[in-house]
Amino acid sequence: MSNIELPDDCAKQWEILLLLISAEEKKIDRTSDGEIDTMNYFFKNEGIRRILLQWLQQMKQSYAKKMSETDTALKSDEVALLWRQKGNDKFRANRLEDSYRCYMKSVLYAPQDGPMYPLALANRSAALLRMKRFQECLSDIKLALASGYPNEQRHKLLLRRADCHIELGQRTKALEALNASSQHAASLKLSAAQCAEFERHIRDLERKVEVIVEEEKVEDGVIPECYKGLNENFHAASNAIELRRNDTAGRHVVTCHATRRGDVLFSEEPYACVTLPTGTDSAVCDNCCKSSVNIVPCSACSRSVYCGAECRSRASAVFHRWECVGAQADLFPTVGIAHLALRVLLVSASDGFPKVPTTEPEPRTAEQLFNSYSRVDSVQIYKHDTPAFYRMFNLVTNFDKMNNADYIQYALAQRCITVTGRTARVTSQRTDAHNYARSTCSRATVPRVRTQRGGTLCRCSPRTRASRARARCCGADAAPTASSARPTSSSPRRLLQSRGRTNSWRKLNVPPPPEERCEKALASFKLKQQVLHRHHTALRTTADRLARIYADVGEFSKSVELIKQNIQSLEYQFGSFSVEVAHELRKLSDVMLERLVNSPQHPDCREWCLEAHKIIKKAVQLMELNYGSWEPLVKRLREHEAVVASMLAHSRTPETANNIHHNLHYNLKI
Repeated sequence: MSNIELPDDCAKQWEILLLLISAEEKKIDRTSDGEIDTMNYFFKNEGIRRILLQWLQQMKQSYAKKMSETDTALKSDEVALLWRQKGNDKFRANRLEDSYRCYMKSVLYAPQDGPMYPLALANRSAALLRMKRFQECLSDIKLALASGYPNEQRHKLLLRRADCHIELGQRTKALEALNASSQHAASLKLSAAQCAEFERHIRDLERKVEVIVEEEKVEDGVIPECYKGLNENFHAASNAIELRRNDTAGRHVVTCHATRRGDVLFSEEPYACVTLPTGTDSAVCDNCCKSSVNIVPCSACSRSVYCGAECRSRASAVFHRWECVGAQADLFPTVGIAHLALRVLLVSASDGFPKVPTTEPEPRTAEQLFNSYSRVDSVQIYKHDTPAFYRMFNLVTNFDKMNNADYIQYALAQRCITVTGRTARVTSQRTDAHNYARSTCSRATVPRVRTQRGGTLCRCSPRTRASRARARCCGADAAPTASSARPTSSSPRRLLQSRGRTNSWRKLNVPPPPEERCEKALASFKLKQQVLHRHHTALRTTADRLARIYADVGEFSKSVELIKQNIQSLEYQFGSFSVEVAHELRKLSDVMLERLVNSPQHPDCREWCLEAHKIIKKAVQLMELNYGSWEPLVKRLREHEAVVASMLAHSRTPETANNIHHNLHYNLKI
């Protein structure tokens, strides 16, 4: 073991350490041991403890620090100021999206007890106002004022708050904000020029207030109830299904009423969930897993973000005060599923472990306690009055089917997490969520499971007859991916020449021009077409990358054709109503809309409008089916549908208006 060379990056050492330690321990078969016995063995093993402590210390030294001029795991006024200045430059150039992203990073890195944090929030609120994201703008203004925004500038924030309320049709709140702004400005010693400018803004906003009507807006995104109501004997389930148990199938679900595609069969909150790295700038709330949020970061680290102050407070009280040190050291993306195990433990401890059933003797050891929790009726625990802890604790573990090496590695991962928890400091406080409910279903299973705003929905897929069992296992019903091994016709000389040109651009440290990127991507795509099956995942990935490049350079029609090929492939593998097809249709609609916007005078523009309108309608149908009408993506697609319908209406001429062919084409059933 001492002769093994580990990677320099300590994050890449984790899996190797697991393999090495499990190889050393493989002489002892631990699959027959109980979970507690195995954990105790590794907990008391001083050699393993020293190895894990040393690795954790290396992770902390490598990641819990300022990583570069633009990134830090902790907080830094210098990094926050750099991003704020970049945001100001983008804002002056009217690049609102770019400025918003810069201000978001400034908020992320700014110490929350210093002056940089409220300034970053105020800057971000200005970008949000220009982007017409008024509710988020109001949240930033409120947080900036509560975080010590400079007194001499507060009247400007109050004016911005009034502007948001006006845009939202909230007349009363707008007047209150205007009055508060006027009163605060009166308490300041403003210059004559400043007073004149302030009064001009007040008059402009007062004129806007006079023409708005107070209205109560219904909150978007209300999750619908389960089909036929909630089942009293089956927690978070529809009355259309029942939970049963027999010797043949074990515990399973059957339908007791006929169901149709899209009926909501389950809707529940996860017992515990963790976020997974997305590799994009899209932020996910670490508490409720809401995506694309206007972040409110942890007050101590820059690795955990939330959708608002309420989620941040709850996360701090339940789990993040213990996890913060691990987040700073970038531990959780490295250890993977062990993070979820830790979160389950912390959530359970926060809520309080339930008492054992009255039929069980008082436990005196952890093993006796676990046995008492296990000796419960596996059907009765799904009733409404049973604590959620029992449903989580009695999930099937499949430990009895696990090989010895895997068993040891799970124990080692938990030992590492335990060491982290014991050394963690209590503080005052990362396009997809991972929780125990979703882990029971794969993307190709029926029914479909989706996470939505901190809850999980299970929607019926095909039409189901009453009393028909729906027992499916993960991954088994996914269509196989075939491949072919036909020889390639590309010459080695041609490939070497291509590689040489690419290397020359790398030496100059500049990206190749778009034309060369298209050429390389197209050559790669054609090469893979010769050696891979037409439905191979790698071929779809290459086509998707090429379509993106075509769209970037304005070749929208070529991009559309490639995405259509991918849709046919996805329909073959996952089905015409799958979420994979839904997202590809959404992508196709975006490219089609971009083509229409960029080429409004093209002779084929009307035909493009007709096609885009049909594609968007189908995308809306599939997104509603897989996610529900409350999903923000559905709202966005409906807005696109309205835009294309408007363009289509304006493109109609007297000749086409009465053309039977065009009317039939427009009204084709999708």
